[in-house]
Amino acid sequence: MLLRLVKQQGQLLRLSRAYSAGDRLHGYTVERVDEVPEFQMELVSLKHDKTGARHCHVSRDDTINTFSVAFPTTPRDDTGVSHILEHTALCGSHQFPVRDPFFKMLTRSLSTFMNAMTAPDFTMYPFSTQNAKDYYNLLNVYCDAVFHPKLSHLDFLQEGWRLEQSNLEDVNSAITLKGVVFNEMKGYNNYPSYVLGQGILNNLLPSHTYGCCSGGDPLQIPQLTHEQLLHFHRTHYHPSNALFYTYGDMDLGKHLAKIGPILDQFEPIEAGTQVSLEPHWDNPRRVVITGPPNPHISPSEDITVSVSYKLPPINDGYHSLALSIITSALISGAQSKFYEALIDAKLGSSFASGTGFHPSTKDTFFTIGLSGVKEPQVEEVVGAIERVWREVCDEGVDEQQLEAILHQVELGRKHQTTSFGLHLSFGVLGSWMHGQEPHQSMEFSSHIEKFKAHQANADYIPNLTRKFFIDNTHKLTLIMKPDLDYGLMLSNKEAKVLEDKVRNLTEEDKEEIQRMGLLLQQEQDKEQDLSCLPRLIISDIPKEIKEYPVEHTNVHGVPVQVSFPSLFLCFYL
Repeated sequence: MLLRLVKQQGQLLRLSRAYSAGDRLHGYTVERVDEVPEFQMELVSLKHDKTGARHCHVSRDDTINTFSVAFPTTPRDDTGVSHILEHTALCGSHQFPVRDPFFKMLTRSLSTFMNAMTAPDFTMYPFSTQNAKDYYNLLNVYCDAVFHPKLSHLDFLQEGWRLEQSNLEDVNSAITLKGVVFNEMKGYNNYPSYVLGQGILNNLLPSHTYGCCSGGDPLQIPQLTHEQLLHFHRTHYHPSNALFYTYGDMDLGKHLAKIGPILDQFEPIEAGTQVSLEPHWDNPRRVVITGPPNPHISPSEDITVSVSYKLPPINDGYHSLALSIITSALISGAQSKFYEALIDAKLGSSFASGTGFHPSTKDTFFTIGLSGVKEPQVEEVVGAIERVWREVCDEGVDEQQLEAILHQVELGRKHQTTSFGLHLSFGVLGSWMHGQEPHQSMEFSSHIEKFKAHQANADYIPNLTRKFFIDNTHKLTLIMKPDLDYGLMLSNKEAKVLEDKVRNLTEEDKEEIQRMGLLLQQEQDKEQDLSCLPRLIISDIPKEIKEYPVEHTNVHGVPVQVSFPSLFLCFYL
């Protein structure tokens, strides 16, 4: 009843279109304009005429304005080039030659979010703020960081990898491998959850970028050269490969007037970063890997068993929603079928890390896994998983559980937070970079209604289960066993990589390593001039405090407060 009340009031608010398909502004052409009444938004899709850069603008009555620029980054090896590039791009740019300008801007900005992140198939640089001057300050810093970074050799040595004497004053002291990303990824290899997740992704979708370690394998990172990093930047961090996203109540025209001239400096290229669909397997596969032991579990009870299924592509929005609802109902709560079949049955201690529906890769997938399994029970776990699918085919899914999941999904989509624009950017980006237009990722309500209509047919969920799980030959059973010497094994392999690097070093080589180490140390110790960075002054900050009216009402005797700053934000008392 409360949701209907909110919707009814929301329908009184109408969007006024400021742009139409075919409009030209600041070097861009508007491709389409879509209203999303459910969230009181207008979505404008544009393309930069010269470079082909794509831009999605979401116009909405929300003062927390968001910006992001993202690039499909699809490495084909394990050197961690996309991860190292993300780090190195933040070591200063031509206009702002300051090490780590993002961190330095924290004290010069009113941002509500500022970060950068590398995923298996994209790299994203988002921020959000309520202050208009701050917005354009950060926009300038971000755009210069990604399109005109210094990418110096010293920054590559610091962030990626380098050889360095253990005592920089002694050219003959032992040489070691160092580097920010190199050490970061060594740390990740100590976590069983990371090793398991990487193993599933690499083996389930092995033919393209998902078969590689985007973060970087410490044993392969030392194969990356500075020139390869520069080449990756030229071919990936280019407007022709860029996806811009802006959100909030600020004027789109002003955004484009700032971004357009930056892009006009570039000539168009063919980035070639498209990810191909994974060829479907004729037969299921089984892989056994080793990983670091869980220090809280006996090694005899520390096996992890996971079964993963390749599902429809990310741009199949309806099936992504339907399968996420069905699988969530099977793993959520102590009454769910998989919980009863695996955990209540004492086959293991808990669901494995990564259990659930994964909607972000080109081919989506679902993983059901169990940790804390004993060796004799491995096949029992695999058999129990198969039995659950057959039960769903015979009996369907418990209606109450399904309704609970549907309710959670609907509330989750409608619940408004102060980071709504930021979270929306994450939701749009995954399918957008794989060919789906942004407006298509907003078709949530129609997908829900379609699912509810199909769900009324008792055979619908059993048929989906048979098609995508029981009869699905693109199925990976991955078993991870603990290796008590896992850390030692990695250390020995790293020592071999280092040995190969230093074996044939001449005295001149060692002197050059020492020289670069001392130069890097001097650069790190140098006091930086921050005056080049933009800043805010007191007059840039509004003195007025914005107040949001709250409506007091009563629903079935329960006092309720409803606020409509952007619509649908509800408070229950």
